[in-house]
Amino acid sequence: MNLNFGDLNLLKEQWQNAKPYSHVVIDNFLPLELAKSVSDEFPHADSDFWYEYSSPLEVKKACSEWNKFPSSIYRAFLSLLSPQVTEVLSFITEKDLVADIGLHGGGLHLHKAGGKLNTHLDYSIHPTAKLQRKVNIIVYVSENWQTEWDGALGL
Repeated sequence: MNLNFGDLNLLKEQWQNAKPYSHVVIDNFLPLELAKSVSDEFPHADSDFWYEYSSPLEVKKACSEWNKFPSSIYRAFLSLLSPQVTEVLSFITEKDLVADIGLHGGGLHLHKAGGKLNTHLDYSIHPTAKLQRKVNIIVYVSENWQTEWDGALGL
C-alpha cells in the first residue's frame, strides 16, 4: 500500500524547522480508499472492543490488541509499521528508528464527547524493548469532523 508522504526532502526540512517540537503534518496520508475503510470499520464508542482510561490527564478508550482489529485497520497498521515506512521516517527524522509492533501505548484511541488528552510526556524508554521512544505517528480518520467539536493536535 502506498502511503502519501509527498516530497521527502521537504518533510525532512519541515521536521528540522518545526516549532515548538520537531514534527510534520501530512494531510491525506492514507490512500482515500483505505482511510474510508478504516473510518467505516472503526469500532463504535459503546462497543466492548475498547478498554477505558480515566485519569487527570486523559479520559479515552483504547485498544492495542491486533487480533481485535477489523481487516482494514489491521492492514493500515501493517503498512504503518512496515520496514519501508520505518526507513522513510528514519530519513525524515535523521534517527535510527525501530517500529513498535507490540503497540505499547499505541493502537486505536477514541475520545467520546467529554473525553480528554491533556498535554503530557509519553514514556521515554520502552518498558520491554528498552529502546528510546523517538517518534509517534498519529492518524486522524474522522471523515466528517466538525471544528465546533473542539479537539485538535496540540504540541
